[in-house]
Amino acid sequence: MNNQKPNPPVKRISTGVLLFALVVILGLFVQTTLVLEADHEVLGDMIEHRSDPRTAFLVFFTNIFSPLGTIILGVLVAVIVWVLAGSWRPAAYIAGCVALASAITHSLKPLYARPRPAEEHRLVLETNFSFPSGHATGTSSLLFSSAVVFSLLFVRLWQRAIIWAGALGMTALICLSRLYLGVHYFTDVTAGCLVGVGACLVLYVLVRHRLMSLKRRKALRKWREQQRGAELRAAQASQNSGTRQ
Repeated sequence: MNNQKPNPPVKRISTGVLLFALVVILGLFVQTTLVLEADHEVLGDMIEHRSDPRTAFLVFFTNIFSPLGTIILGVLVAVIVWVLAGSWRPAAYIAGCVALASAITHSLKPLYARPRPAEEHRLVLETNFSFPSGHATGTSSLLFSSAVVFSLLFVRLWQRAIIWAGALGMTALICLSRLYLGVHYFTDVTAGCLVGVGACLVLYVLVRHRLMSLKRRKALRKWREQQRGAELRAAQASQNSGTRQ
């Protein structure tokens, strides 16, 4: 009996395409009564908890991850990754994820043409369609692709935990800000995140071997450092033993 495991690249591509398909299907239902009622209930809860300090805090972060802000942050992260990895491919992976995710979202917006929440609920100016959320798309694609690369450059468990917690936490904060500021519904930001993660999964295949070589190089460097440390300790122990004699 053949018990071959699924091919990891094929599995990632399939998962990414499935996430894109879920967004397309979700878009068909965003104008239904059931979805609208649920979205308005979440929006109402956000409006009830508004305050001046919270508004200032969330406006600050939503502006950082605006389309222009995401581009600037993406360039900065790509440069840092290029320097740390010694290769342009991981940097191109991050830029490619943001570009692909943004292209998909901006193609879907006019297709579904979902209006944003009522203007009296909005605390910031937005003029285009609501579904999917561009902020959620850009943030998730940038932060998750960056987390993929950085978790291969920094291999210790606690380092990876910080990297992924930061990516998840900041993405959640930006999604929350869009809901709180009254410019998106819950299904909008959910769809944006699905597009962002889907892009990271699909494009990971294009740089998989290069990223894995970074992981192996990092592990080899760590092993060499451990070997040098062991040799130094052995030399010091031998020197101390000779001194006592």
